[in-house]
Amino acid sequence: MQSRSVVIDVTKGYAILLVVLGHAVQYNTPQFAHVFLFKYIYSIHMPLFMYVSGWVSYNGKPYTIHKLYNRVAQLIIPFLVWAFIKLLVDVFIYQKYASIGLQGFAQYIYNTCKYPDSGLWFLWVLFLCNVVLYLSQLITRQYVLLGLLFFLFLLNALASIFHVTLFGLGLLSWYLVFFGLGFALRKWYVSFSHSSVQVDSYISQAHSPRRKKILKVIKILAAVLYLPLLLLWNWKGAPAFITNLPFPHLVISVLALGYKLLVPITGIFFTIYTLQLVVACNKKIAIALAYLGSITLPIYAIHYYFIHLSVKFFAAPSVVTVNNFGLKVFLTFIIALFGAVVVYLIVNCIKFLRVPLWGK
Repeated sequence: MQSRSVVIDVTKGYAILLVVLGHAVQYNTPQFAHVFLFKYIYSIHMPLFMYVSGWVSYNGKPYTIHKLYNRVAQLIIPFLVWAFIKLLVDVFIYQKYASIGLQGFAQYIYNTCKYPDSGLWFLWVLFLCNVVLYLSQLITRQYVLLGLLFFLFLLNALASIFHVTLFGLGLLSWYLVFFGLGFALRKWYVSFSHSSVQVDSYISQAHSPRRKKILKVIKILAAVLYLPLLLLWNWKGAPAFITNLPFPHLVISVLALGYKLLVPITGIFFTIYTLQLVVACNKKIAIALAYLGSITLPIYAIHYYFIHLSVKFFAAPSVVTVNNFGLKVFLTFIIALFGAVVVYLIVNCIKFLRVPLWGK
């Protein structure tokens, strides 16, 4: 495989491991927000996914309506299908609803779209990012990045001033930052190095001394800043060292936003460069991560069910109780990951299910 596709799939594979591990931590203790592993994972895993998605969205060609239609098949159809599967599980296994008719089904699907974080929200928000990218190109094909910035400011104004956060707009106002960053950096990479967008090496070795120096500075800054910033990172808001500063509210808000952005952005670059070392030094790990990176949607969709089963199993008094938190997290993670992969391999043999379930 080309180096670009290898590092992209390795990055996606590492990110999906973080997703599964993060949920294994989250569902095994009510104090998950204080676990350092959880803080590390939730500081970068979804921004990393969005960054990679933005990166691969740039190919040097106009973003056509046909491509947007394809994204409906790849993202929205699986989002809706898995919402339907979740409803079936809730009705027939967890018995959350006594009965549900056609009207109830329609209301359930509508509520899932209205509050996408109740389902596979990443698919929904990623599609919205692609919609914004298409609209930005309609406004100004030559300066697409300015269009993305315009929509970014508009979305954040709607979220902060008018509290418009439904239908994923609140999530979009945050994750569009990382999608746009990936898109912008790939555009910069191609224009600066004059390399083909089909064979570029995903921020690997520079083709000019100037670019090499720029990337080296970014790498060093990311490594130096990320870990110390992470130690103070708070899942729910700004850390106390910012909120307790004797500054006006506006200044505190700006500093808090800057810190909130700086942590995942430095984490993204730190992670990418670390994974490049993995690709270069350990081919077996790279191959394993690249494989997982090629099936992120199936793992993302399926692992939840194994997480819930594992947590219930370990909590049941009739089985061997696992009291060690670290062991419970590890076992939950392994069961969820391998369970998701096995189910994918079985279901993927049925060809007509691939598009509705996996979008391909």
